[in-house]
Formats: sequence, C-alpha cells, structure tokens
Amino acid sequence: MTNIENLCLNLATVGPQFGFTEVLDAGLKHGFSTVSPWRHHYEAIGVGAAAKETRARGVKVDTVCRISGFGPAVSGAQWSAALDEAKATIEEAVTLEARAIIYPGGGVGEGSTIEDARKRILDGLAQIAPMAHEVGILILVEPLHPVVTADRGAINTLGFALDLCDAVSEGTGVAVDSYNVWWDPQLEASMARAGTRVKGFQVSDWLMTTRHTAFDRGMVGDGVIDFRRIRSLVDGTGYAGPIEIEVLSEKDWWARDLDTVLSTARARINLHLGEAQ
Repeated sequence: MTNIENLCLNLATVGPQFGFTEVLDAGLKHGFSTVSPWRHHYEAIGVGAAAKETRARGVKVDTVCRISGFGPAVSGAQWSAALDEAKATIEEAVTLEARAIIYPGGGVGEGSTIEDARKRILDGLAQIAPMAHEVGILILVEPLHPVVTADRGAINTLGFALDLCDAVSEGTGVAVDSYNVWWDPQLEASMARAGTRVKGFQVSDWLMTTRHTAFDRGMVGDGVIDFRRIRSLVDGTGYAGPIEIEVLSEKDWWARDLDTVLSTARARINLHLGEAQ
C-alpha cells in the first residue's frame, strides 16, 4: 500500500481529557501536521494562544467546527444569538489562519418544522457566507446523517447541501464526511454534480451496532463503510486536500491513550484508503 501523507487530525478524534498543546505534539509525532479543531478544543487557552501554539509548531489549521445555530433559531433572540456566534466563529477562524468553517446549520428547533428549519439554515448561510468570503474563509456545508436531523443538522444529503451552495454561491463548498453520506443511494450522482465544490473529506466508520447516533463512531475499518468507493468518488471531483480523521467515540476511542488512537488512525487510513502499488 502507498502511505497517505496528506492527513488531517480532527481534534474530536481524541478524548477531552487531553490538552490542546498535548494533542498538537502527539499529532506531530504521528505525522499529523494539519488539524481541525472544534471551538471548545481551544476554549480553555483562548483562540489567540491556540493560534500561537499551532504556528510555533508549524501546524496548519484546516477547518473550524462549527456553525449550527440557525436551524433551531425559532425566535428573534435565538436568531441574533446564532448570528453573533457565527460572526465570532469567523473571527476565530481568521485568528487561527484556518481555511474554512464547517456548516451543518443545526437541527429543527422546539415547536418548529423541518421545512422552516431548512429555510433558516439557508437564510443563515446567505447572511454569513459573504462575511466569511470577505476575510478569506470558506463556509463548507456539511450534510449530516438523517438520524440526527432533529437535534444536530437538518441538511441530510449531499444533494441538498449542493442546493444550498447553488442558492448562495460565492464563498461556499461542501464537506464530504463518510459517516454521514455512505448510506445515500444518490451519492454517486451528487458527487459528480459537486465537482470542484468538494472542499473537505472526513472519515470514520459506521458500526454495525451503534450505541449513540452522534458519539459512537468507529475507527476506519471497524464498520460497514466502503471507503475505497467513497475515496474514488472524492478523487473524481478533483479534491486534493487532506483526508481528515474524525472519530467521535465517547465510550471507546476517547477513553484510549493518544499514541494508540493516533497510530491506529494513521494505519487504518493507509490500509483502507491508500492506493495499491
């Protein structure tokens, strides 16, 4: 197998017991010189300090996760709060010199309908994408698996994510997460439609028996996803960015030590997504 060198570590792959700089150092040890944090990962030290620590190590920040407040923003006050949070996330991404921000949009919201939530997600995207574009940050629309529609994200197919990008256009792209798109019978057609708008590729596995819809992901190779097929589809779009490992696994991988998680992640990606010689 040919080893994959262009890798990115989503910091949600390791447990919350590890500090920001500790994870950066461990990542570098295992060949991850690019990272994608969720906002809470640098909250304890502050975004300025986080930016200083990444730059000092020569670590690149790829994406910041996430903007998800618009879907459940039923009231005017909730909408204002969602907009303020989105603006703060854009500012943090600039400070970190990140390439993009992940946009799942959010869930349905109390007392609302899925149709209204999706309209709010579109309206929010239309409002923030120009702001982000102005400061050189991409907004990557990420479809989530249908099982988390109500509470995490009402964008559920790559096709619908592309519809949102079509409506907003400038400053947007899509993030393809194997965990969220593997089931979609229209995936091949949607990937062909996406073309160069694919701006992110994340991997983790869907376990045959999952204990939690959001926080029981499998390490690549532990579940049912055909990674070679998905990588082939991604490659066909011309995407040349990093392959990002993002394993949200509260009861399993988050409980393991850093070296075990990161060495396993790297080996499994090479095994299941690398090209045969």
